[in-house]
Amino acid sequence: MNAACLIYNPAARGEKAVALRRKIERLSDVTLMPTERPGHATELAAKAADSGAELVIAVGGDGTLYEVINGLMRANHHPRLGLIPAGTANVFALEHGIPWDFEGALQTAFHGTPKTIDLIRADFQNGTRCAAQLAGVGFDAMTLGFVSWELKKKYGKLAYWIAAVKALFHARPALTCSFNGRRRECGLALIGNGRFYGGRLVCFPDASPVDGMMDLTLFPRVGLITATRVCARILMGRSLCLNRADYFQTNQITIESPGVDFQLEGEWVGVSPVTFSIIKHALTFNAPGPR
Repeated sequence: MNAACLIYNPAARGEKAVALRRKIERLSDVTLMPTERPGHATELAAKAADSGAELVIAVGGDGTLYEVINGLMRANHHPRLGLIPAGTANVFALEHGIPWDFEGALQTAFHGTPKTIDLIRADFQNGTRCAAQLAGVGFDAMTLGFVSWELKKKYGKLAYWIAAVKALFHARPALTCSFNGRRRECGLALIGNGRFYGGRLVCFPDASPVDGMMDLTLFPRVGLITATRVCARILMGRSLCLNRADYFQTNQITIESPGVDFQLEGEWVGVSPVTFSIIKHALTFNAPGPR
């Protein structure tokens, strides 16, 4: 096996995906590891790491990155991570300035500056998962059930907002959150290890991926009024955090309410109760060098 492995989905649909696959399959200096099913990228990343790879490159969006990171965290040896963004939102790439074009991203993956960041850890009934950028409990995780591939292909990132509107007309969960010695009730809890949510939307203005803390934005109620206020802030280019009194930093939070959906990196993972904590200095990836 080469010192570098590249994980990608050969069955991705659409003209851009086909063109990207052709570029990938012409590469000769990496071991190509195509996925065959959902979750396979996690297995391949763990296999690459345990086989001694020094660099594992993920090709895809935040969901693919989520799978690869969890594979790396399973392994005894943790190689560096590279990323070629090819998803809908590519929030992690935006957060860290990774180029979106194939050649630029490939050069960064091979020759970028190593950067070590914290990870969010989620412990729940079915196991443990990790995320580099984002977790959400409640309404936003519930909306994922309204997002289809066809909707994403047609509308891109807007598909998630269309799904959110649909979800507003269904029952909305209530959460009990425990953190920093306090308890708070809310309809949506967003947990960040970076500033961005859903693209370039700032949801966690004080967040840093290297400070050993998670940033927490709570929405006490989720409904048409809240949705209108959020949309107004988006149009004005302001943070999605509606009230600084609902913004916190913590190194651990437990969502106690049973049976509420939660997501990591825009991927549905499971249901609460769930505890989120920080793993300091857990992941090293190749980022663009200083300009």
